[in-house]
Amino acid sequence: MEHLSIDNFIGKFFNMKCMELLESIPDSSVDLVVTSPPYNQKLNTYNKRASGMHKTNNFLLKQKDAYFDDLPEEEYQQQQIEVLNHLYRIIKPDGSIFYNHKNRIRESCVVTPWSWISKTKLKVRQEIIWDRGGSMTHNARMFPPSDEKIFWLYKDSFRWYKVKSYMSVWKMTPNRNTGHVAPFPENLPARCVNATTQIGDVVFDPYSGSGTVCYVAAKMQRRWFGCDINPDYCSSSTKRIAELDSQLNLL
Repeated sequence: MEHLSIDNFIGKFFNMKCMELLESIPDSSVDLVVTSPPYNQKLNTYNKRASGMHKTNNFLLKQKDAYFDDLPEEEYQQQQIEVLNHLYRIIKPDGSIFYNHKNRIRESCVVTPWSWISKTKLKVRQEIIWDRGGSMTHNARMFPPSDEKIFWLYKDSFRWYKVKSYMSVWKMTPNRNTGHVAPFPENLPARCVNATTQIGDVVFDPYSGSGTVCYVAAKMQRRWFGCDINPDYCSSSTKRIAELDSQLNLL
């Protein structure tokens, strides 16, 4: 597929599968990716009463399949390998990717994102722990997980700008006011943007959801674009940033 100029993407949310968009993004054109893919949770197979996930299940089932997926695990992992290898292609030689995912249980065993990250072209700089301060999963046979992983990945080298000394455990409560089932708190992408980019750099989120990564990037004077399969999320994210632009213009 022919690659367009990066200027054709800036300031837009694309309502499509991220792989379709990734194929048209030019090589080495993005400074930073901050993202969190769907986790292939297979929630329709859970017993709602036993899992304590009744409300979450009902919410997810109304999301037009945007964050409700039920792929065979091998297929899901291969999908993520392909996405990450495309992200490797589009980031600049000194660009970074912050990839949020959590451990999951499959056939009574823990499946870690290392299972597929290790099969990509990317190098791992650091594993950060996101302490969410609570859990959406309540299973009587295990301690409820309240943490997720954020993998700092890079290509050839990476930029690091002097920032406040954050530790490798980030305690942040998700933002519950976005209409999205799994929203980032604004502080999470803000730390990534601060540490690895400068004003005018390009920030991309291939699973943009409520648009928090792009919203934070816009607020911090970075160029941005996002992608999501759910048209409602793309519409609400566009409106969210338009409201931010109006506020900034009044200052």
